[in-house]
Amino acid sequence: MRTQSFLQRVKCAWFLAGFVVVLSLPATAQIESGTFTGTVTDPSGASIPASVVTITNQATNVANTFQTDSTGIYRVSGLPPGLYSIKVEAAGFKTVVNRNLELTVGIVQRVDFKMELGKAVQAITVEASAPLVNSEEGRLSSLVGASEVSNLPLNGRNVFQLMQLAPGAVNVFGVMFESYENTVVNGVRENFNGFWLDGVANKTLSGGPVTVPNADIVQEFRISTLNMSAEYGNSAGSVTTIVTKSGTNDFHGTAYEYLRNSALDANEFFRNMYGCELGVDPFCHGPDQGNGRGSLDKNPLRFNQFGFTLGGPIRKDKTFFFAS
Repeated sequence: MRTQSFLQRVKCAWFLAGFVVVLSLPATAQIESGTFTGTVTDPSGASIPASVVTITNQATNVANTFQTDSTGIYRVSGLPPGLYSIKVEAAGFKTVVNRNLELTVGIVQRVDFKMELGKAVQAITVEASAPLVNSEEGRLSSLVGASEVSNLPLNGRNVFQLMQLAPGAVNVFGVMFESYENTVVNGVRENFNGFWLDGVANKTLSGGPVTVPNADIVQEFRISTLNMSAEYGNSAGSVTTIVTKSGTNDFHGTAYEYLRNSALDANEFFRNMYGCELGVDPFCHGPDQGNGRGSLDKNPLRFNQFGFTLGGPIRKDKTFFFAS
């Protein structure tokens, strides 16, 4: 009887744990993903209900198909950042395809469609026709994309240094700490900043990030500084949402080493000209060391960071991997 009771408690615990995980999935998906929304109308501006909307990720060919509601509105959430194409089909109208639409993390992108009368086999293709202004949210935020992460200089390759690209973000002490607990946004205390990594809270009790991902695995991140919604939790200063890279239908990889070495540095002027102490310093060199004019050796520096990335398909159009 005791064994049976124990097994029942174990089963109950596993059930509750699974239930909590399932409930948490929709909440995290809104933070790490983006949303497409819009209306489908005819030439007169009347809505077209039950139109078929297909949204395809151009890097993976993963497609999602939905229908507009009775007012001609579609809304598709939980999409990972990337380039998308949207195809709209309706009986009695030409098919419309809008390609190369960029969706970024945590954004609601509105793309409307005005259909033309004709046969469905006739298609109209539009390249990257989407508004540059977010008309769906009142939140103030800044996006740091893959290009900035890859090309901007980072001391120690800490991506959180790029938080200071956002308006209103400053360093309190003028010193860049690895954890970036000293970045203040809009004058709010630094421990009020929030951090999310792939939809999971990444904030310590003292206010800094728990994990600092290496720059090569970061696809992009968004810094929200004002009017955040309640889903971001108890962060009154800013919220930094990082999304890591995913594999695509093509194999991509890198191998690298970041090198900093004193052999590549010039000596400081005063160490080179006036660095000696009247010949008593064993590191002094040059004919003038007796009168304090000899050169002093450069401070040694050996700094190496190396690694690799590799991503690609496991099953084409189905399953993908990315390792760093």
